Amino acid sequence: MVTLNNVLHVLEIRMNLVSAGLLVKNDFVTFLLENEPQTFKEAISSSESLFWKGAVNSEIESILNNHTCELVDLPPGNKPLGFKWIFKRKMKDAGTIDKFMAGLVVKGYRQRECLDYFDIYSPVTRITSIRMLVALATVYSLEIHQMDVKKTFLNKEITGSSDSKSTSGYVFTIGGGVVSWKSPKQTCISRSTMEAEFIVLDKAGEKAEWIRNFLEDIPFWPKPLAPICIHCDSQAAIGRAESVIYNGKSRHIRRRHKTVWQLLSRGIITIDYIKSSDNMSDPLAKGLTREVVKKSSRGMRLLQITSHSGSNST
Repeated sequence: MVTLNNVLHVLEIRMNLVSAGLLVKNDFVTFLLENEPQTFKEAISSSESLFWKGAVNSEIESILNNHTCELVDLPPGNKPLGFKWIFKRKMKDAGTIDKFMAGLVVKGYRQRECLDYFDIYSPVTRITSIRMLVALATVYSLEIHQMDVKKTFLNKEITGSSDSKSTSGYVFTIGGGVVSWKSPKQTCISRSTMEAEFIVLDKAGEKAEWIRNFLEDIPFWPKPLAPICIHCDSQAAIGRAESVIYNGKSRHIRRRHKTVWQLLSRGIITIDYIKSSDNMSDPLAKGLTREVVKKSSRGMRLLQITSHSGSNST
């Protein structure tokens, strides 16, 4: 940040600035410079070189301490991959600099698939996991602590009928709060309403099994776990799911029937009937009146968003 007192004219601004914001307050003119060094040489020769050097040393120390790589001689006939330093300033909400960050990245784009690498492994956190932890904290009146993780590394070794596609949806709640939902276009063909309901039953059952496995790892969640109850507004689909035998001709529905029936027989899920008017997932699958949408939103414990003008919207 560069602050100039009682300046009426600015004759020159460096050409390599990405952007500059002008703030005027009383007799102060403030320029916020947001450009980052593009090369290592530019970083260590800048006026902020002390901070950039500290960020570089922190990155190298983190790489070495986590044993992410091993320094070896280049084997004969091999070509090394290049690397690049990425420099970034992390800003606070007030516009001041929080910290200087430096990252050492390999030019992986120069590798060729099936020659230099075979698999790509990049684990990410499911947003459903975060929602479930927040819901559990609410149910058990727990405190939530937020951590700022500076560096993350991969923990893996590198070695003739009328067909229609409908929109389906499901909603999962814990403690009255929604933790997972989905409203996709069905990717396979359904020839009846029952088949369409069965497709979403299969998807919901898959998610229910994942949620149940997640809760198994929560120490204070009551054990043994009760089956997760899925509410379905199609009695035909429920009857078909509870039947051991499937006499239909559709192969993909037969496969889904087997999956749902196995989840029922293993005690992973139960399926109960619910009226369409009480089904919270209806807004995810069809157009509804404003009143029905509000009712479903209340059932999901969704709060109204108040705009700056004072009007409410859901």
